Amino acid sequence: MSKKKIFIIYQYFGTKNSKWSTRWYDFSQELVANDYDVTVITSNFIRSDFKKVNFFKSFVVDNVKVKLFPFGDGNNLKLLHRVFNSLFFMIFSSIYLFFVRADKYVFSSGPITAAIPIIFKKKNKTILEVRDLWPDGGFVMNKIPSFLSKPLFLAQKIIYNSAGQIITCSPAQLSYIVSHYPTLIERISCVEHGIDPRILNYATKYNSLNSNNILKYWVVVATLGYIHNPGKWLELAKNLNKIDSNIKLVLIGSGPLQKEVSDNINKYNINNIILTGQLTKEELSKWIIKAEFCLFTTLENSVQLTSAPNKIYDYIAFKKPILIDLDMWHLNHYKEIIWKVDFVNFSKKHLASIRNKNSILDKKIFDFYIDKLSRKKLAIKYIK
Repeated sequence: MSKKKIFIIYQYFGTKNSKWSTRWYDFSQELVANDYDVTVITSNFIRSDFKKVNFFKSFVVDNVKVKLFPFGDGNNLKLLHRVFNSLFFMIFSSIYLFFVRADKYVFSSGPITAAIPIIFKKKNKTILEVRDLWPDGGFVMNKIPSFLSKPLFLAQKIIYNSAGQIITCSPAQLSYIVSHYPTLIERISCVEHGIDPRILNYATKYNSLNSNNILKYWVVVATLGYIHNPGKWLELAKNLNKIDSNIKLVLIGSGPLQKEVSDNINKYNINNIILTGQLTKEELSKWIIKAEFCLFTTLENSVQLTSAPNKIYDYIAFKKPILIDLDMWHLNHYKEIIWKVDFVNFSKKHLASIRNKNSILDKKIFDFYIDKLSRKKLAIKYIK
């Protein structure tokens, strides 16, 4: 009996060694384990662990067939370059898909151009995965000219209506889409990113790593770019230094604003920030395991508040309470372990409050979430 075929169209695919999200690598491995013939159509984006190619390349990685196009995306590229790469990826993946047949197609949108080929496939064989709300996010953050709103939202409507099933990465994204397209309610669901099994293994491996009895590390894992608002951490660090000089804010990541952040740390003589740059998952794990708290922020707008950042799941794997300063969906979904604080006006009173909550936190709740967020379990939802 021949295996069922599934095609995954995802611009940011990498192997288990990728510094980027390994979500679709892990999902693909589970699909292979369930006797699927898996093919991924992707590109060599900036953080890919695949070698850069100038022409189309086909190869196999851990029983997954990879079709690699030379139209990588990345925030290191100028906007026009990103637009052209997205369009070329859409065009050439559409041409390729025209000549192949499969039992299931998963189009991972973000940007939405990667999902355009869905309109040429049978509806009952297609899944649209919405990782990011595009083009909505592009307009909210003034990244896309307003004159493109009508054609892009028309394309969005066509794509949504062409999908047999829609899967979002957060319940807030689901609610956002249904509020704009109520008729989709019957065929839309949510599958979160889940926990990277390698991070979970590191959490076990470094569990005995001792924290400094004097210094308290507050860890932020984030791209140092526009949407993660890194300037906020500099202001928090200044404030923390006045409240408790033993707290060190550890910023893990790189990005287009890394030099600006570094320059401002030196300019304002902020001595309680540790700027690590981009780290491997094992290296960042050694920081998270030592953390007193882990932190997250982003831009406060209707789209970013629906986002599902991977680092939240990394923090959960290490059983660390998480501090955020925005009214995001996580506060309801993970209310026992994710707490809202005011980073801008953080005070001694706030510090005492969160440390008291941490002292009485039952860590068993993390085990419940870790089991619920197993990628082995989540992957199956794509083939039910």
